[in-house]
Amino acid sequence: MQSAGLVFIILAMYASIGPLSAAAIGQPPAPDRLRTESLRDPMGLTERQPRLSWINRDRRIGACQTAYRVLVASSEHALDDGIGDLWDSGKVASKAQPFTIYDGSPLSSGQRAWWAVRIWDQNGEVGPWSEPASFSIGLLEPDDWQAQWIADPTPVDEFGPANNGYHSQLADRPDSEKWVTIDLGAATEIDAVVLWPARPYDWVRDEPGFLFPERLVIEVSNKPDFSEIQTVVDRTDASIPSPGVEPVRLAFNAVRTRYVRVRATSLRMRNEGEYGIALAEIEVESNGRNIALGAPASASDSIETDDWSVQHLTDGDTVSHGQTGTDPLVPPRMRKAFLATSARTVKQATVYVSALGLYELTVNGHQVDRRRLAPEWTDYTRRVQFQTFDVTDALAEGENVLAAQLADGWYSGRLGLTFSVPGTPVRGIYGRKPKFLLQLEIEYDDGTTQQIVTDASWKSSLGGPWRVADLLDGVVYDGQQEQPGWTGRAYDDSSWSPVDVVPDPGVTLVGQYNDPIRVTMHRPAVSVSEPTPGVFVYDFGQNLAGWARLTVDAPTGRQITLRHAEVLNQDGTLYTDNLRSASQIDRYISPGPGTHVFEPRFTYHGFRYLELSGLEHPLPLSNVEVCAVHSDPSISGSFETSDDLLNQLCSNILWTQRANMMSVPTDCPQRDERLGWTGDILAFAPTACFNMDMAAFLNKWLQDMRDAQTVEGRYPDYAPFPFDDSKRPVGVPAWGDAGVFVAWDHYRFYGDKRLLETHYDSARRWVDWIHSQNPNHIWQNARHNDYGDWLNGDRLRLEGWPRRGAGMPKEAFATAFYARSAQILSWMARELGRTDDRKRYEQLADNIRQAFIKSYVSDDGTITGDTQGGYAIALNFDLLPEDIQPLAVERMLKCFDRYDGCISTGFHSTVCLMRELSTRGHVDEAYRLALNRKMPSWGYAIDHGATTIWERWDGYVEGRGYQNPGMNSFSHYAIGSVGEWLYSTILGIKPLAPGFARIAIHPMPGGGLTWAGGEYESARGTIAVQWHVEGNRFQLTVLVPADASAVVRVPTGNPDSVLIMGSDTPADAPGVTACGTVLGGVEFEVQAGRYVFEADVE
Repeated sequence: MQSAGLVFIILAMYASIGPLSAAAIGQPPAPDRLRTESLRDPMGLTERQPRLSWINRDRRIGACQTAYRVLVASSEHALDDGIGDLWDSGKVASKAQPFTIYDGSPLSSGQRAWWAVRIWDQNGEVGPWSEPASFSIGLLEPDDWQAQWIADPTPVDEFGPANNGYHSQLADRPDSEKWVTIDLGAATEIDAVVLWPARPYDWVRDEPGFLFPERLVIEVSNKPDFSEIQTVVDRTDASIPSPGVEPVRLAFNAVRTRYVRVRATSLRMRNEGEYGIALAEIEVESNGRNIALGAPASASDSIETDDWSVQHLTDGDTVSHGQTGTDPLVPPRMRKAFLATSARTVKQATVYVSALGLYELTVNGHQVDRRRLAPEWTDYTRRVQFQTFDVTDALAEGENVLAAQLADGWYSGRLGLTFSVPGTPVRGIYGRKPKFLLQLEIEYDDGTTQQIVTDASWKSSLGGPWRVADLLDGVVYDGQQEQPGWTGRAYDDSSWSPVDVVPDPGVTLVGQYNDPIRVTMHRPAVSVSEPTPGVFVYDFGQNLAGWARLTVDAPTGRQITLRHAEVLNQDGTLYTDNLRSASQIDRYISPGPGTHVFEPRFTYHGFRYLELSGLEHPLPLSNVEVCAVHSDPSISGSFETSDDLLNQLCSNILWTQRANMMSVPTDCPQRDERLGWTGDILAFAPTACFNMDMAAFLNKWLQDMRDAQTVEGRYPDYAPFPFDDSKRPVGVPAWGDAGVFVAWDHYRFYGDKRLLETHYDSARRWVDWIHSQNPNHIWQNARHNDYGDWLNGDRLRLEGWPRRGAGMPKEAFATAFYARSAQILSWMARELGRTDDRKRYEQLADNIRQAFIKSYVSDDGTITGDTQGGYAIALNFDLLPEDIQPLAVERMLKCFDRYDGCISTGFHSTVCLMRELSTRGHVDEAYRLALNRKMPSWGYAIDHGATTIWERWDGYVEGRGYQNPGMNSFSHYAIGSVGEWLYSTILGIKPLAPGFARIAIHPMPGGGLTWAGGEYESARGTIAVQWHVEGNRFQLTVLVPADASAVVRVPTGNPDSVLIMGSDTPADAPGVTACGTVLGGVEFEVQAGRYVFEADVE
């Protein structure tokens, strides 16, 4: 977000490049912002025909490209000499396109390329060459990889599932009977039964002897229905004391039987009014030998979860326990020393590197790049990214050392929601140990080459200071175990172990095609408090994702604990209940006196507040810095108004986006989820694209979606999706639909037809799957988790607030999204020239629309549920007949009455509501909601200290406190989708054609604002808007980039009052064509250039 002064300065700069001065130049400027695959100078692409793009910065009226020439050379020298030995396109007559596809000589693995472009303008004048850009090609074929995957050789425990034993269903009376039966398979002589008590590892109390039967009998029979029965043990005359952890052996005279039943006649209490039985194991003995191991077990009833099951009674596991083989492992470090031939000069050295887990690579002690958390998150069973670095300058004559620190990351560490999928380990869902892959290619000046690869010659160590490194839980760094110089040539690694060469995982290796994760900001804390003695809480003034960096001098072995939280309790201590099981704790153990810097680079946290303990005195603020960490595409939007609340709202949205761009678009950065939730980004994608250049980021994530799509065509709730879809249902309305919506938003903003072509069949399979389950065009079936309009007003807990009536009925909600996905699919088919598909999905969309009207819409405009969100979605998705729409708008407005004029929408209907209020003549109502400070509103959160967007409208309420900690993030961008409204309504910027080739600039003043300004760096260049109102006069300044046109709407009811550039009437203004009067103002078609409109306003 820019300051108001900067917005005006920018527009003043544009003003200095007016039509006359530009005409005097006589030629277009050099193209700017050269990108390859939407990235700046990328290395290691695995795209054989990369897409090239550039911006024409010509500010003249009507400026446009009419032709271009691209040179692509194999060396900088050749390019400097004007030689395109890889591709010289020649002069190509062409209007500007978002992308130009490389069409030169075939690009091979390792190829480096430098390129430049020049353009011809509307007058046929050619401009200067651009500054050079570059790209390189990675290893394209599997055979190009000579490296082997390696891992630390230390054995690890095998995964074992959690096991509490058996737990009956709960009864409401202690004298209810419960029983369990063991089938020995054949009549066998037995003489004792051993009952092992349960002690559930995850119970709220540590309770040995948990629900052990208070009174019981043991009965045997040779018939499964126990129609012939013999009682061998009767313990009903007195209560059995709780056995604690000790097994209870009940012996009896030997009897020959097949079936053994333990029947409880008196139950112990779990909680008030809840009774049941639980056992860890049952053993049936014959002469001291357990013969029940693995025998089938049945019960009167049972709780069946991952931890509890009747089958656990005979599995041989006699002690209740959590998962085994899931403790965090020590992060390994690896190194390889090699000789570079001293008689030759290194011409080029390129390293290709990846990991299953995380890595940081050094060459001779120098980090090769400043990116973090590489190679980032993909579905490691299908696709793994590798990175490519030029390390020419890092190599030395003679001995060199490659060294890598590995960590668990998403591969071996904890992932969110593993607890929700039976049988899934909490850590290491893809693999237990991180693995490493590297290939260094050295080319010498005499043409000879040398190759260094990961193989059995590398060494590994579990020494070093990194003792734990987990994304959710944090790190443990023991400075006492530092290995000084371990990345350098002088280090003695004789005590290190040879690595294990591990089997190739069989995944596709792809060059990284999204913006890297980086530290984008670091700044000191703004204040410190001491809420309890010896505990210091630092406030950074901004909620974000990242970590803290400490500069500290502490005694040897002193442990400093760093805890992180988004908000505080009333007493000033950290509020961490909303983190659920994510610890977000880093621990630093000092190596000894002297100044040391600690930065926990292999984790990240969502936080504003940092608690330090283990110090005698607080560190100075300058010694406690926060590092903001996230995927790092360039900022593309700026927004500023005369209202501080709206400015803070824009800032909150942007910071929330930053915090939730960690290789994938996550839901939250703090609790134990941090997953690429599809429904959230569906709502937020347009806002995200206004804020940042999301072209590469979303391209990568849409590949994650395709990787996660099921054979039937279902999309998951989040992507990457690490689970078996049979264990966690997928295919949810408005979540799965992200596979259609987000791809279309990407095309609207960036005009990337190749992505549309790549993704189309995937989107089609989704729509076809819904249709296959719902041939009557109402989405009644197969909605799976069926979240609906998530966290709408029905989920608020406010005094006097209605508990029901805000949520659009789920079937109608689902059907609306089904209709919209079918409609979008028809638009995709149209853009791709698939005429038959266009007709087919147009008809399907219309059929769904008619079914929606018939099922949910009344003649008076009422929509089933009668909710703000329901009307907003139906209107925004064009599901209503034209004559019904005004009635539905009135019904929508009426819905505010029962909520005291406040908003009651959820994740997906909020932005629809703001759009429809604004475009249907009620923009003042939209402004009222945007500027509201009552609960629920964006303003309420801001007035209560929010610097990011809350997950819930009522995440915190003064006097009541925090909402349910099970789901209460304070950095969650879904209802931040209002950011799109800030740009498209207040500034008025919208794409009318893909990639902003044609632009709407329809600003809607209101809300008491006296001015607003901002810009958007589109695929065509900078779109700038600034307006202000003084008295009854409105002035609008716009900048339309070259190669684009715009429809500008001046909000006046008096067309005759319009002046352009201060004096011209519309008929006289160059580049302007009057279109006429419309609802909300007077419209003009304008060519590229800068224009100032003035008009009277009421």
